[in-house]
Amino acid sequence: MVPRLPATWAQDWPDAAADWCEFASDDKLVQCGLDASSKGLWHARAGWIKPARLVAAWLQARGSAATIEWCGNTKVERLQPNNNGWQALSKSGEVLAQADLVVLAAAYDSRALAGSVHSAALELQPIRGQVSWGLHGAGAVSNSALPPFPLNGHGSLIPAVPMQGGAAWVAGASFERDVSVPRINPQDHLDNLARLQTLLPEAAASITNQFNQGQVRGWAGIRCATPARLPLVARVAQSSTGAEVWVCTGLGSRGLTFAALCGELLAARLHAEPLPIEQRLALAMGLGTRQSRMAAGE
Repeated sequence: MVPRLPATWAQDWPDAAADWCEFASDDKLVQCGLDASSKGLWHARAGWIKPARLVAAWLQARGSAATIEWCGNTKVERLQPNNNGWQALSKSGEVLAQADLVVLAAAYDSRALAGSVHSAALELQPIRGQVSWGLHGAGAVSNSALPPFPLNGHGSLIPAVPMQGGAAWVAGASFERDVSVPRINPQDHLDNLARLQTLLPEAAASITNQFNQGQVRGWAGIRCATPARLPLVARVAQSSTGAEVWVCTGLGSRGLTFAALCGELLAARLHAEPLPIEQRLALAMGLGTRQSRMAAGE
């Protein structure tokens, strides 16, 4: 649910948004503990996921023609070319993998890996984000005070996430620029609560004791953004044998929204197919002219 919509929203864009977005009904607003006069949007197709579970499902559902090897808890320090393409090396110089095509999709860490194959640094900005969460527990939260669906606006709330210890609420998130360490900051918990108090006063009141009693837990991660706040899909290096290194990063806070589009754009670039978006936007999602020439060795 998003406040402060343009006054002419319903008249200007009804056809484009009608199948997935509409003004929230009085019933939906009341379920959130809000007055029926409040303004908001209802996204019928919205949802939330656990990324690790989604990736695991993708790996299990892969087609028989695809060969995918998952190697977790392994840090690639740098890339180097060889006669067969590119090698991914560990800090000690061990060859972890090799291929004739490399796609860097490592969020902010893509910057360092790309830097190992050409001198022009990618313009990427790390943005630390922290969510606060707590278990419902016996009597810890009044379920009637929490909405039956996720909400976002000034902050966000997912009311019931399955966790190992039971159902949990998740609220957030902070937005700290130029921080690349996913530390937990106690002040962010207070800020997340303050945002929730503005967004959903009744829901915030039902979990305030957990904040006061130190029962709230945190999770922090690093978003990665470009100066234009558009994703970056571009070639960053080519070896003497023609093997390429591409980057797909800078998805910011909209990873799930941009991921499919970036995948389609990358495939179109690699196979010289028609672009899935207009050329001007595709160019805006690539490297600048100077960096493109440097990456190509011009």
